[in-house]
Amino acid sequence: MTDKDKPTQYQRAGKILHDIATPMLIAQINTDLLLEHLPALIAAFDREYPQAISTKSEAEAIDSLMNAPVAIKNNLKIVRENLNALTNLIEEANKIGKNALTVPAVKIPLTFTEKIHRILLVDDETIYQDLGINLLSNYFDIDVASNGFDAIKICKEKHYDLILMDLQMPKMNGIEATKEIRKQVEAHTLIFGLTNMPIGEKHTELLSLGFDNFLEKPLKLESFQNILRLHCVNDYDASQ
Repeated sequence: MTDKDKPTQYQRAGKILHDIATPMLIAQINTDLLLEHLPALIAAFDREYPQAISTKSEAEAIDSLMNAPVAIKNNLKIVRENLNALTNLIEEANKIGKNALTVPAVKIPLTFTEKIHRILLVDDETIYQDLGINLLSNYFDIDVASNGFDAIKICKEKHYDLILMDLQMPKMNGIEATKEIRKQVEAHTLIFGLTNMPIGEKHTELLSLGFDNFLEKPLKLESFQNILRLHCVNDYDASQ
């Protein structure tokens, strides 16, 4: 690997933040589930086995267990705030030229952040919605739809420069939604498919149905930047 191909410090920091953010989001979801269901579970246990909680120490253990999810959630909030602060510091460092992203030696009239302003993220899973918002909201205006039907409706009401479309969703999958959305959006609107499954032989077929490219889930900032930059370069070359 040459020095040119090596990831910059900014890219490495972005990957580290992504690797931390993903398990944090999973922990947040699990904590919310505990907050919602744990009291009812303990109450049901107490009704079924009232003799099981008979001493002061056992009662204190139950009390600690009941309070644990709140403590976990508060700690997660502190960690999230620190991560957001660190992300902002890295972004500011990048703006003033420190640890800047390596860009291709191609003259591009508009950088991808200037060309892409508004993004629609379509995904039925909350964890991937949260992750996408966490990664992209500092750079773009981002809206979220939870299924293909909602995405079609939103696209009728609002223009998007880029649509990130999960391929596998209930009610209406991303392929059917993209076919419908392509009938109503401008040709230069980019649609990237999101998937955690290999595209394989379906790649060409999916491109013909309206997709411009594909990204692996969970979304990674570096991969997202690379694909956007590729499309900016292609647009520039086509205009020459």
